[in-house]
Amino acid sequence: MKKILAILALAVSSTAFAGGAGVTTEFESEYGKGQYNGQDSNSISVAPYYKFDNGIKADVKFEGSRDRGTVNGDNKSIDGLIEARVRKDYNVYGPLSAGLRLGIGEKFNGENKAGQTVDFGYYTVEPILTYKATDALSFNTSYRYRNAFNTSNYAYKTNTVKVGAAYKLTKEDEIGAKYFEKYGDFRSNGFELVYSRGF
Repeated sequence: MKKILAILALAVSSTAFAGGAGVTTEFESEYGKGQYNGQDSNSISVAPYYKFDNGIKADVKFEGSRDRGTVNGDNKSIDGLIEARVRKDYNVYGPLSAGLRLGIGEKFNGENKAGQTVDFGYYTVEPILTYKATDALSFNTSYRYRNAFNTSNYAYKTNTVKVGAAYKLTKEDEIGAKYFEKYGDFRSNGFELVYSRGF
């Protein structure tokens, strides 16, 4: 938890408070592939954010997920995570921009390589490309690398490629949809629905 607070403190200390706040909600449906076929799950996350005047966006993502199916007639257990993230985008040329999002988080009710239920820390690095087709419509693609800090005990290394689009309904409201492919310590694909509300 100290690591999560530290990354937010770094973002706050590097700039003055002047910008806009909001919250992003995501629903994700994931389908295991290959040897993980049938290991499907649903997740939902809420990420309050603050965008500073210098363009840095800081948020904290709270996510809960559950594998589909039952064990002895009961739903499978819920696992979750909390991840603090910072993002900065830069204009490349005209409607094209490139950004980078860094995050550190804590996985709760996860599993180590011995099959035991544990909590552990991890980090993410995510380059992002955005093409603004119109004032309302944009297309985006990203590549996220994620891994546990302690790789000897936890198999959490994944590479996730996402492609999608977003549409501004109003100045404050935006919806989006993405398709993703994940590979590494887990192989899957799926869809993500996104809704952001600014204040």
